[in-house]
Amino acid sequence: MFARLRKLLFRKPVAPVQVLRGRTVVVTGCAENSIGYACAKTLLEWGAELTITRRSGTGAIVETLLRELPEAEGRVYGHDLDLADAASVNAFAAWYRRERRYLDVLINNAGIHLDLLSRWKEPKLSADQHEIQWRTNYLGTCHLTHALLPLLQASGDARV
Repeated sequence: MFARLRKLLFRKPVAPVQVLRGRTVVVTGCAENSIGYACAKTLLEWGAELTITRRSGTGAIVETLLRELPEAEGRVYGHDLDLADAASVNAFAAWYRRERRYLDVLINNAGIHLDLLSRWKEPKLSADQHEIQWRTNYLGTCHLTHALLPLLQASGDARV
């Protein structure tokens, strides 16, 4: 009885399976072994066409995903995106609008948390002179969402 109770109380949470064939999704912050990576892997298993981003080296993550899910060939793309850099956000949005033309889901997963031990004597600033966490976690995310908003609105049933 205890084993059955423990199984009920401590089972891993699992999202219900969705059918996402024909749906396009962007997931930011897809570093290996991250929440973004797990999310991307699940979305590919559900049939979505996916564009993943991280600050650099996105090609290696795409290759890792394809090794794990060979059936995702042709449905996963990677592009570098640094939300702390307004030029990088603009370049990604322009590339996406040019290459993909529509977007059903935007998952704003990327973010940073720095200086956990409070060792900085002064704030770290982005190139446009915003505090780096503020620029990445809030301004960069809003900037990206705003840049892709026309594509999201055109889908008719988009989610952010």
